[in-house]
Amino acid sequence: MLYHRYTRPASLALCLLSFLSAPVTADDVLVQAEQLLNQKRGQEAFALLSPLEDERAGDPGFDFLLGRAALANGRNTEAAFAFERCLAVDPKNGPCRMQMAQTHMLLGENDQARLELKTIQEYSPPPEVETLVSQYMGMLDEKDGQAKRQVSAYAQLGLGYDTNVNSATDQSQIAIPALGGLYFVYDSAAREQEDSYAQLEAGARLRQSLTPAWSLLADAGVSQRLHQDVDGLNSLALDASVGGAWRTGPSQIVLRANAQNYQLDGDDYRKLVGGMGQYIYSPRDSSQLSAYLQVTDMSYDGQPSRDARRDTLGAAWSQALDWWRNPVVYAGLYGGQETPETGDVKYEHFGQQFFGVRVGGSLALGARTQLNGAISTESRDYDAEHPYFLTTRSDSQIDVNLGLAYRLGKYLSVRPNYTFTSNDSNIVINEFSRHTLSVDIRYER
Repeated sequence: MLYHRYTRPASLALCLLSFLSAPVTADDVLVQAEQLLNQKRGQEAFALLSPLEDERAGDPGFDFLLGRAALANGRNTEAAFAFERCLAVDPKNGPCRMQMAQTHMLLGENDQARLELKTIQEYSPPPEVETLVSQYMGMLDEKDGQAKRQVSAYAQLGLGYDTNVNSATDQSQIAIPALGGLYFVYDSAAREQEDSYAQLEAGARLRQSLTPAWSLLADAGVSQRLHQDVDGLNSLALDASVGGAWRTGPSQIVLRANAQNYQLDGDDYRKLVGGMGQYIYSPRDSSQLSAYLQVTDMSYDGQPSRDARRDTLGAAWSQALDWWRNPVVYAGLYGGQETPETGDVKYEHFGQQFFGVRVGGSLALGARTQLNGAISTESRDYDAEHPYFLTTRSDSQIDVNLGLAYRLGKYLSVRPNYTFTSNDSNIVINEFSRHTLSVDIRYER
């Protein structure tokens, strides 16, 4: 715990009590409180002193001991108020100023802690105290370095069952209007297939502060899915992005370049290369608004007719609510177009305009359990008539997700998850529904 990390042996405490400390008048209450603190009975000391705060606040001896007792009970903010009162009356009280520095450190107020320590150094303290101040300064430098570089990583292993691994229709006979409405038997491999699977995901994220305003961003991730029977749909996705962020007050601008290599059955299937610009506004710690523009070039291995550019413009909002169970809600909308890159009119039917809406949130069910849910819908209107079905394709898709996250430890959690997808289309081969149920073990820090 941080409190124990910033405490030192009794000999140093005695040294501090003798360093630049103005005489204080002891009484039975203060003597008893100090004895309790020395015996590491901070809760009893706080219970003894706290009821007297209104009456005795402003007495440096009382405020000093009250601050120590509050600190011993993890009441860091209350400790800061007590030490501030002590220093307001007795600014040369060395022990109190050292405790004030320690309290600032516990509150994450590193700059204020450094100022208090420098003030102590100006008094030319004894070598033992100077050593302790230097140790605290080293801790502050270490914390500042950690704040400048933020690295997170995760690994996740899951088992699941998918009722439609290829997102295909369940129809066995298909009429082809371009061939006079003749019915053809749809190959079983192209129809809906169910299967169980195992999935492995891992990734890492870096945010390196270059200046108070500028930061370097980098991400990398890998996701592999292995099916028990339909191994032709085994997939591997490799993702990477790099960019920068500029922050001023509650506003932040983020620019990223990203790439993905998606493989099916061990062979390259699709490559994505693109970039994104995002504006983020955080009026409070509990809320955030954002708008973004994303441009992506998609190339399909062996299928150049499907190569396209996808442009997306969107906005999102999230809010943490100070309600029962501390819910967090979010909503977003986006739209854009996908344009084939061949320029050949034969492939215009691959182009589309799309529009989507997402809403979701999370709810704490207990100290270890969180419920997550989301629903999204997307409509897609294609640019030209399909050459075989003689109609312009129009789709409407809905996705519903419900999951739990149960924390097994500080970094480990188990996550059961259910997803339902339904795509309605005026072209039968593009109409499908899908249920996915999985259980994942996730390590994240």
